[in-house]
Amino acid sequence: MINVLRKRLCFLFTSSVMLLFTAVLGLMLHNILASSRSAENDMFQRAASNLLLNLENIGNVSPVFHLYEQDYPFLFFCFDEYGNVLYQTASDDTPQFLGIVNAFEEEIGKEATNYKDSSSYNQSGIFYFSYEDIPYCGIYGETAVSHTQKATVYLIKPKTAIMERLKEELGFYLAIWCMILAAVTAISHFLIHKATQPTESAIQSQKNFIAAASHELKAPLAVILTNAETTADDPDLAAHLQKNLSAIDAECMRMSGLVQDLLLLSSIDSGAWTLTKTSVDIFSFALSVYEKFEPLCRQHRRELVLDLADDVYPEFAADINRLEQILGIFLDNAIHYGQPGSPITLTVRTECKNAGGFLAVHAAGTKCISFTVKDHGPGIPAEDKPFIFDRFYQADKSRTHTQRYGLGLSIAKELVDMHKGKITLTDTPGGGCTFQISFPLATA
Repeated sequence: MINVLRKRLCFLFTSSVMLLFTAVLGLMLHNILASSRSAENDMFQRAASNLLLNLENIGNVSPVFHLYEQDYPFLFFCFDEYGNVLYQTASDDTPQFLGIVNAFEEEIGKEATNYKDSSSYNQSGIFYFSYEDIPYCGIYGETAVSHTQKATVYLIKPKTAIMERLKEELGFYLAIWCMILAAVTAISHFLIHKATQPTESAIQSQKNFIAAASHELKAPLAVILTNAETTADDPDLAAHLQKNLSAIDAECMRMSGLVQDLLLLSSIDSGAWTLTKTSVDIFSFALSVYEKFEPLCRQHRRELVLDLADDVYPEFAADINRLEQILGIFLDNAIHYGQPGSPITLTVRTECKNAGGFLAVHAAGTKCISFTVKDHGPGIPAEDKPFIFDRFYQADKSRTHTQRYGLGLSIAKELVDMHKGKITLTDTPGGGCTFQISFPLATA
């Protein structure tokens, strides 16, 4: 239990810290990208301004464009006021180049151009457009290339994708994230282990005390039972003392049962308990359980109904004594908590279907042997259901059932878990509880 708590706390702590760190890292990356994009736009606009300024009154524009093509990965297109092309970037695919230019002109036509103030040239802001699903950005400017000739210049470049901006740094940030994850995980394990160590020590001390007390109680109980039996055999014993001896014997047997349950749980906790698995004939086993509990049911005015399938049951490996103990716990609870005169049904099936009709499987495609015990009693309140398998927990807060200690279901849960099984609790229609205990055939 303490190990499960530690794992949950470690997961909660680690995921919370990493979520916060990831959010901070994401914000940092966002700011870096925004700064990079802003710097790239500034560079693009400065390049356009310098180009327009250098083209002013130069006459022959080609040398200037050639120099800029060496320094910048831009596409250039320049034409005069009559539409004559003065310069265009050499391209292996002229139709594609002209298509990009046309797409840029269409984007220019969609909105009014805001020119930057300049005494000698006009320059637009940055336009964003796409051609054949590839994003581009462009700047449109006008300048006088001679005293008598004006020219229009397009500067176009592919828009840098976000992942291209990140790919050089992404590996570095991913490595940082993994290092932080490893550090936070190690720290969380250390801190939570330290924080839960006193609780673990207290729980272990409690288990050790229960185990030691259980062992110590066995000897005096045996002495009391032996002396009570010897005294009961005395022919001169008064009749009224026989009742007292019967009460002593009954309470000693009840105490002996509690001690055996505590010793069983102690053995499971220490890992000393092992299962002796054999091949179980389900049909014969179910009949044996029925024959054992049917007289007890009649004694308590209950009818025990055994519901077996018509098909042949497959054999599976289990500790038959523990399997009988598991069913005995659920049948015993049904007998003591069910309504007088109501039936108790023990159903055995190869396909494990719960009350909702869903196939209960432990893994994809794994069928199970299921034992279902259905009673018609007061049932278990919804607020008590999450705790019914806790040790010493009783939904009956008034403790009217003084024969119960709240250990039966916890023992059944431990034994079912050791068999890799599963317990499902549902409400019986009309009142009562339906427990389904399923075991995967894969364990056979």
